[in-house]
Amino acid sequence: RFTAEFDFRTYDAEGVILYAESLDNTAWILLALRDGKIEIQFKNEFGTKVTSGGKAINDGLWHIISVEELEHSISVKIAKEAVMSINSPGTLFKQSQGFLETKVYIAGLPRKVGNTLVKQINPRLDGCIRAWNLMNQGHSGVKEVIQEKQSKHCLVAVGKGSFYPGTGMAKFQINYS
Repeated sequence: RFTAEFDFRTYDAEGVILYAESLDNTAWILLALRDGKIEIQFKNEFGTKVTSGGKAINDGLWHIISVEELEHSISVKIAKEAVMSINSPGTLFKQSQGFLETKVYIAGLPRKVGNTLVKQINPRLDGCIRAWNLMNQGHSGVKEVIQEKQSKHCLVAVGKGSFYPGTGMAKFQINYS
């Protein structure tokens, strides 16, 4: 079954944290922020659902987030405390030869997905994620990508203003003389 756990911090109010889909694109799950609160959207063979809840977590502090597919529900926890339990008939992803094969996208969506979401969202998210544990495999695969790219490293200290939503305008009056 699908599981993900990680530490997360941001000042951003809206954006995609992670998106996972089946190899044949028939099932998917989206973990995102909307108004600073966790939102889950998913689709499987039985239909689609969207729900959000919990307290706002876009305060710049580290929060432990976990998403776990249980037998008949999807559980979302912040700091090991349940904030949502979403009833789910059937499983999200089907096993293939004893393995659960999914494609996972971090902090964004694949190009073709935008219009298939239950509730549209701005996919861009400025934040930091550490201590990955995807599908109970630890940080394998993720750690190598992050270590190789300095731009993917978390800032040690952040403050309001570290994030710019891109919805405003800046005007500069510069005297070139």
